[in-house]
Amino acid sequence: MSELRNKLQWADFNFRVLYCLHDSRFGINWRHTHEDYYELVIVRSGHATHCCEGESVRIQTGDVFLLAPGETHHYTSHGEFGIYNLLFSVDFVRRVLDGFPADPGVEALLAFDPNRRMPPRIRHPDSGTLLRLISLSEEILEAQQRSTPRSRIMITADFMKILLLVAENAGCPDTPAPAVTGDSAFRIACLLRLLNTRFAEKWTLTKMASVCSLSESRFRSCFKAATGMAPGSWLLRHRLYKASQMMLATELDVGEIASACGFSDGNYFIRQFHRVIGVPPLKFRKNPRKTWPLTTA
Repeated sequence: MSELRNKLQWADFNFRVLYCLHDSRFGINWRHTHEDYYELVIVRSGHATHCCEGESVRIQTGDVFLLAPGETHHYTSHGEFGIYNLLFSVDFVRRVLDGFPADPGVEALLAFDPNRRMPPRIRHPDSGTLLRLISLSEEILEAQQRSTPRSRIMITADFMKILLLVAENAGCPDTPAPAVTGDSAFRIACLLRLLNTRFAEKWTLTKMASVCSLSESRFRSCFKAATGMAPGSWLLRHRLYKASQMMLATELDVGEIASACGFSDGNYFIRQFHRVIGVPPLKFRKNPRKTWPLTTA
């Protein structure tokens, strides 16, 4: 069985991303190449053997690699195997980067010699980076469905973020595989996107674990590995981040903002705001330039 989602086929855009889920009944061993396109592959789940230009490499969840234009490759020995494929032309990436200062990491990542085929560059990003790559890929898939000028801008912005994340990890190809295995990173990424819009709801550990279809203990460990924080701490900080935005963008009083951000106790909200941000809510509203250490996805 194969699942192919949301191919982007704008002739003048020269970019597309798709998600492919294969099982043992569906062969993916045909040899193919993209003469004018790079192919960035993000392994979301499963494992396979990747064969490229005479080299065979075992790949698994969390592996990321970039194929240069003209490289011939295929997969063998796979079970259920889920991958994101980001295809982008040489012309597209150069137009995206045009006008920006050259970044050595990005330039090194995209460099290739058309007369000498090289094996794929394997990366093993940490769990947080994998989570971000999955989230950005899903955002692009959603944007492709809309096919509007605005969605092109969103896709290009997300693509640049992906390119920078991969380039930043390019110097560490031998790091351990991510702590978040299987499809867990995808489930955590989906939960974070849900929390981004429904942060004011009552979220318990049980409810969050249920959304991810994980046991509470497994969910807690995966969430911590992916974000660096416990679920409750992440949600508290995210609510405070949303509250700080409302403090600056609206004239609602502190109690109204606290309630809108999921805090039932106004005094507790004020204490946590002061503890995390460093100033009380009203002082923050008067002096928003104050530096504060919120970390959200």
